[in-house]
Amino acid sequence: LATTISDQRLGIGSIGSGAQWHTHGPGFCEVLHGKKHWTLVEHPIVPKFERKYPSRHWFEYYYNDWINNNSNELWECTLEPGDTLYFPNNWYHSTVNFDPYTAFVT
Repeated sequence: LATTISDQRLGIGSIGSGAQWHTHGPGFCEVLHGKKHWTLVEHPIVPKFERKYPSRHWFEYYYNDWINNNSNELWECTLEPGDTLYFPNNWYHSTVNFDPYTAFVT
């Protein structure tokens, strides 16, 4: 008998907040209010980042270098209310919220 494990979450974040680069099993995100920017890279690529800083730090200090040297490896999108994103197993991803508050389901 197969068992399916599912983990759903409702989140609310302020402008500039988000999730630092990380990876896990496949998942999705739907934005209910505000805008959430996503960056993703395919497995087995691992982006250079510093865990002790928030995800916004990567955009401020590493993004331009990444685009100049690895632009074909980075997937990006900004989700708005009603948009849903699916990401595959083990893809590294990070997010930054663009509005005063962003509500989402993952």
